[in-house]
Amino acid sequence: MQLKLAALVLGDGSTLTVELDSEDDVDELRARIHQQLKCSAFPSAGLSLFSTQGLVGRNADAAAEEKHNGDDDAEWPRADDSIVRVLGERAAPLQQLLDSDRELSPGVRLSSYFGSTVAEAPPPEQICVLVVLPEQEVPHETPQRNPMLEKDEAPWVRAIRERQLEDFPADLPAFLRQELTTKIPLDDCLWEAIEAGCASVIAQRVVAKLFKRESTGEPCAHHVLRPFILREHPVTSSSPTESTYHHLWDSLIAVFLCSVCYGSHYNRYPRFQTASGSARPDMCLYIVDNCVFRGHEAAYGSTDAPARELWANLTWSYGDSVPYVLGYAATGTHVSLVKISRDTSGSSGEHAATGEVLAEFALQSLHGRLSLLLALLNVSRLLTLTSGRMKYLCAREFADIRQTSGVLISRGYTGVWKQFPPELKDARIAHSQMIFDVLQQHNVPNTVCATEFDAMRGYVVFEPCGVDAPPRTLQELLIALRDVLTALATLHAAGIAHRSICWDNVLKVTTADSWFLIGFDAAARSHDTSVDMRGVGRLIITTRLRVDVPSELSELQQRIQGSDPEMCLRAVEALATVENLLASETKGAESLEP
Repeated sequence: MQLKLAALVLGDGSTLTVELDSEDDVDELRARIHQQLKCSAFPSAGLSLFSTQGLVGRNADAAAEEKHNGDDDAEWPRADDSIVRVLGERAAPLQQLLDSDRELSPGVRLSSYFGSTVAEAPPPEQICVLVVLPEQEVPHETPQRNPMLEKDEAPWVRAIRERQLEDFPADLPAFLRQELTTKIPLDDCLWEAIEAGCASVIAQRVVAKLFKRESTGEPCAHHVLRPFILREHPVTSSSPTESTYHHLWDSLIAVFLCSVCYGSHYNRYPRFQTASGSARPDMCLYIVDNCVFRGHEAAYGSTDAPARELWANLTWSYGDSVPYVLGYAATGTHVSLVKISRDTSGSSGEHAATGEVLAEFALQSLHGRLSLLLALLNVSRLLTLTSGRMKYLCAREFADIRQTSGVLISRGYTGVWKQFPPELKDARIAHSQMIFDVLQQHNVPNTVCATEFDAMRGYVVFEPCGVDAPPRTLQELLIALRDVLTALATLHAAGIAHRSICWDNVLKVTTADSWFLIGFDAAARSHDTSVDMRGVGRLIITTRLRVDVPSELSELQQRIQGSDPEMCLRAVEALATVENLLASETKGAESLEP
């Protein structure tokens, strides 16, 4: 069936229409769009294509907050829809949208996305494809202010938001105690009530740094201040759990920070223990996709244990521009603010982290809660700076992904765990154990490692935790191909075929310029390795380089994807060619250095 697909260029506003057959694939669609755009600065593989299904009537912020829900009955937006206008005007804040399951996968038939009958196909007047040019990749930018939300801001909130720091303070404990430049006004009644609850000299100093007395001040506490000033968190349970304290911790920390910090939002994650300890923070506060503030919690005991969890399993992958990130440890009514930084001692590895407690707060006292309030107001001035300086990780840190099969994929400190639904767990875990036993026995390099199997709870833990970062330069492409082919050469010698080689299953190590294979769900014992080699050829075709690949690499791709499986190159043969190309590319790059 013939399809007539309308496409919009992100940030450009131009639209175009492409006619293809429903049996054509995404690569053909990309080539036709590239031809119509007359883009000579980059190859067709440099274009990224995304589905717009389900975006009808939504604004850009909503689009950025939600991932595609996979509803096949969702509508396609028309050219006059508000989301189309916004997509045509700017490229942000849409990073989550562009990193979601909306991307059209290379090699997949168009009928999978747009239907194979007239009833299923989107009408020609509706925009169904979003085109992203390589030079218009979504920037890692500071969230924009919303004037509509600012008009009713209290002056002290506006002052905090406008006094964002441009560099990280060296003396953090002193910074956390800094006095507000614009004090919070309180009327006589509320002022006297706070003074009565803060009788000590030290407590009165905290009050003086936060508030000012005005007859026309707020007669009752600002809504985000009520948890600090008014004690609304009685713990009545005789045997409290972490859940007992969630409301207390969230209202005093996460909800408050989101109220005063532009573009922030938080997720509370269920506790998931692995053999190596807590797999990720209990609470993460994000700006864009960066976790700029995180917390570990416990129902009782000292805050030492949850504080240590903040850095014990963390791999420092934020780059050298971020000297530290902040977090909190909470046990019951006690909270500690913690500084987390890269461990430069070298005793625990190059990318290990360490930490120190900056301040402690007793939440059962008014003095303790107001001291925490002052510290968090100053912390909020650091979060936008932290997000802007963080090394881009290509995916939301510690996030969950729910696959259509029901498998839950969660990112942790040191790895990723897959939790299978009950009807799949026995077969999938048994298959994973078989495959990874072979990988371990044959020391297959550049592959993810299964470190823990739990048949009872239905999950497998994988390490390391890489990032979805396809190569952006020719040298990176050659390194990635070398790493993949090195893995395949050993894998094929062990009698295993991966059977799903694509960029979705090739991740970059967060701390090095190297790539490794994941996604062994379809792997099987097989002597036919041609399917893997054709997958390597597709890696070359679908790369998003801004420059054309060298002719030798194109010739290699054609030889790999030859029609006769018997004549297909073996991984070890292709590896030799790639290594020679990489050596030439590295030598050429070194010769250009001053």
